[in-house]
Amino acid sequence: MEIPLNAQVKCSDGVCGRSEAVLINPVVGQVVHLIVKADSPPHTEYIVPIEVMTETIAGTIQLRCSKAELEKMTPFIKTEYIEEKMPYIDYGYGSSMFGPGSYYYMPYIIPDSKVLVPVEQPQIPPDELAVRRGAPVEATDGYIGKVDEFVVSPENGRITHL
Repeated sequence: MEIPLNAQVKCSDGVCGRSEAVLINPVVGQVVHLIVKADSPPHTEYIVPIEVMTETIAGTIQLRCSKAELEKMTPFIKTEYIEEKMPYIDYGYGSSMFGPGSYYYMPYIIPDSKVLVPVEQPQIPPDELAVRRGAPVEATDGYIGKVDEFVVSPENGRITHL
C-alpha cells in the first residue's frame, strides 16, 4: 500500500484534509501514524493511527472514521505560551515625554510588563520519528534525494520502498 504525502484524505463522510507526514518506529521501520491536516479552519493537524487507514487510490487516502471522529483525535501540534518580560527603555526623557504631569509616556512599554509568546511543539510519541514530504534522504556516500511517498507492506506495516 502506498502512503502518499500531501495527498487528499477522505473520511467516511467526505474529504477531511491532506496527509502531511507519517510517524514511524525507526527500530522496526514501521509506519505507526499518519498526520492529517484538516481542510477546515483552524487547519489542525491530527495524529491518526495507521489502522484507521483503509486504502489509497490515485493519490487519495481513505480513512474509516468520520470528520467528527477525526477532530477528536490527538492534535499533532500543541501550542504552549511562555512568559517574556518586556524591557523598559529610558530614552532620557525621564518618566514622561513632556515633563511633570503629562500623560504621554515614552516609550509605549509599561515597565516590567509581561507578554505571553506562543510556541508550537509537535507531539511526537516516544520511540517514533516524524517524516514529511521533501525530507532529505542520504545514503552512506551522501545526499541522494527527497522523500516523496512510502510503500508499506499491508501484512506487517513495514516500509518496503521510498
